[in-house]
Amino acid sequence: MRKHIILYCLAIVVLAFVMDSCRKKEADNPYTKILGRWKLAKTGADYNNNGIIASDEMSNVSASQDYEYLFNNDGTGTLYASYNGKKEPDEPFQWYIKYDSVWIGGKFNDTTTFFIVNNTASDLTLTKRSDHAQGIFEWLYFVRK
Repeated sequence: MRKHIILYCLAIVVLAFVMDSCRKKEADNPYTKILGRWKLAKTGADYNNNGIIASDEMSNVSASQDYEYLFNNDGTGTLYASYNGKKEPDEPFQWYIKYDSVWIGGKFNDTTTFFIVNNTASDLTLTKRSDHAQGIFEWLYFVRK
């Protein structure tokens, strides 16, 4: 009887270990890491075109502006924005990740593809070619909300 109890306890420990290992692997992919709400903290541009964003090329988002992106598990999301304390209408979007990029599509066929530079549990850094300056990359740095 004692042998069966020991085997039963050992089986429970092994099962718990296996379940925990699977959960960690799932959380390590870009899709699951991007889920949730992200607040835009800094923006910048690679003005010297060296492919690296330097601290002097980044600036904090103005205290009068607030941008938050919510990435839902079903491939939908919402952009929440406010200016000078006045809330703007919520903007729904669709999104998906392909390789090292996240595609975001909004109303009026307004789509953008961002390259994922960094994606951790607390930080998200995206970059894209500038719409305004040819050859320059814009950088967006988010913190998890």
